[in-house]
Amino acid sequence: MHVTAEMMAARFTRRYVHPTAIARLYTYAGEKDRALEWLEKAYEGRDSQLMYLPWHMEWDSLRADPRLQALLRRMKFPAS
Repeated sequence: MHVTAEMMAARFTRRYVHPTAIARLYTYAGEKDRALEWLEKAYEGRDSQLMYLPWHMEWDSLRADPRLQALLRRMKFPAS
């Protein structure tokens, strides 16, 4: 997953890739810091896929992280 995430991140500079897709791959690879960096990019870019962030189980491994909680509050979602 890490290699795939790196490839998509490199492609992001040339053509649009949903930052949440890159964050998802880093999450699967267990790289929480990188995943949260890409979720921040998603927020800055108003990635529509962020609307699933509070509920989709693929983000469960990040839920306790204060950075995700802060992001959810900025998005006006209740922090969990």
